[in-house]
Amino acid sequence: MDQHENNVVQLERPQVVNVGGARFGLRGFMRVQLINATTGKCRWDSGFFPNKILTAGRNNMNTVSSWLTHCHVGTNGTAPQATDTQLLGFVVSTSSTVAFSDGTQPSAPYYGWYRQTFRFAVGAGHGGQNISEAGIGWGASGSVLISRALIIDPITQQTTTVTPLADEIMDVTYELRYYPPLSDVYNTVTLNGVVYDTVTRAAEVTNNRWSVNIGDAIGQYSPFVSSWRAYDGALGTITQSPSGNPADHNAGDQYDEGYSNNSYQIVMMSPTGALGWNLGAGIRCIRIQTTAGMYQTSFAAQSGGATIPKTTGFTMVMGWTLSWAGLNWLNNWNMIAASDSTTPVAGEWNTNVAETLLRISWTDDDVEDRQNDLKVSSGTIIRIEDTTDATKFVEYTVSGSYTEQASWTEYSVTQTAIQNSGPTVGNLCLIRNMDV
Repeated sequence: MDQHENNVVQLERPQVVNVGGARFGLRGFMRVQLINATTGKCRWDSGFFPNKILTAGRNNMNTVSSWLTHCHVGTNGTAPQATDTQLLGFVVSTSSTVAFSDGTQPSAPYYGWYRQTFRFAVGAGHGGQNISEAGIGWGASGSVLISRALIIDPITQQTTTVTPLADEIMDVTYELRYYPPLSDVYNTVTLNGVVYDTVTRAAEVTNNRWSVNIGDAIGQYSPFVSSWRAYDGALGTITQSPSGNPADHNAGDQYDEGYSNNSYQIVMMSPTGALGWNLGAGIRCIRIQTTAGMYQTSFAAQSGGATIPKTTGFTMVMGWTLSWAGLNWLNNWNMIAASDSTTPVAGEWNTNVAETLLRISWTDDDVEDRQNDLKVSSGTIIRIEDTTDATKFVEYTVSGSYTEQASWTEYSVTQTAIQNSGPTVGNLCLIRNMDV
């Protein structure tokens, strides 16, 4: 923090979520149904399958005000790539919505979700077409997509083609999830020559603030005085806000700085005047509402743990950076030796000797069932890091659809990167979905 001649205090930006892993994650799922327009009977149902979040889509999640407005279908069966910008065999799109809902997962693993069902009516241009791909975006053409996926058969879990009959409507349901960061982020800032240690974590992860704005531009929730709130108590858990007495901003003049392409982050600024954030005991924590959830940061001076002494003698400008990217699947899968016959039990992963098959147990070592998270699309890069040394990792690119075995998910893969000989057999690992 620098003190200027006009007695304005500007706080350096503590990075609350960042590319180091403390960021909120994105995951999307699609479902395709063919329904008789007269009887309402469903002839075919894919169930939910994962989609590819596209680079171009992520670059527009801050700059486009509403980006889940259209569904597109097409006929091309080429595996999705992050660099795709449109369907490769675009046929038709629709903005007709027949259902939508949102909510939060009430227990770990926490996430907010939004679900929307798009309907292609009889005669909408899809009838008789061999539909093999679907995408979600915000325009009627095929060139503004957030996601693209190939349609998956619910029994074989392989890509497939569906052909709507002349009397059938086609419903495509899209679900997008925001996963809060589960690990704390540590930083330091200097305010008037005093060095403060900061700790940042998610807040109120079961609050609907994690779901109601999914699909809206990522950034400030709204320029309300309560959007940035200061507290004189301790940092809360990820299901809570900070404790103690609160103090609101004194004016609704928060703003987002401009987006930098391919940064996948936005800096949110909150200037407060002489009457804002004044607490007799000083500022111990702040809580920030965004369109992608709620977060909290604590401040403690390195010399004695003092709070920020905000008074009517100062105005402040506090900056805060929010980023969005892929999803970590958490820690605690134990690496077992490569084998053509050994399969992983709960808390384990391995490959075959040739490293062309990757096998991951549905359950990690925290006894969490991760089967749904492990469903990824062809082309996804999976990074596996040794938790004792993050510089030891290996990356595999999925070359086909996943296969569900007795208690694990199996992928056909190609090893595409390895550093420091990769993870050590017997060590716990972080498995990261790089499908961004």
